[in-house]
Amino acid sequence: MAPTYITARDTSGELPGLVLRALRDDVPVPVWVFSAAAVAPESAAYELIAEDGDVDGAGGVRLVELFADTAELTAWAAVHALLGARQGYLGTRVYRGETDLVALLRWSSPLMYQRALQQPEIAAAVAALGFERRADLYLPA
Repeated sequence: MAPTYITARDTSGELPGLVLRALRDDVPVPVWVFSAAAVAPESAAYELIAEDGDVDGAGGVRLVELFADTAELTAWAAVHALLGARQGYLGTRVYRGETDLVALLRWSSPLMYQRALQQPEIAAAVAALGFERRADLYLPA
């Protein structure tokens, strides 16, 4: 399978692939680009390692979550199992790069994602992760 190139910055011009813009102005990465080709010199190749549901559908918001290593991803799997059973969850893709991992989740709305995080069992699972989550919500550009 061909790699997906992920770029964590705004690039100029028309961009191929999925371009996501942050819902808030204060996020560390305001723009993500997921494409079949490198769109900038710092684009990195990522291998798709897991997928479920409908990540590409129209509408909704995307959550981009970063992991430093497979241990963080393994710990996150328990949270993901709980989130995936909640109303509003639509799908996930997980990519492995040379130095990190990226999860791309689709939710029906920011409200449904926030409601899921407020569920006691999910809040407890997030608190037990052992690392600080690096996740923000985005809209397709």
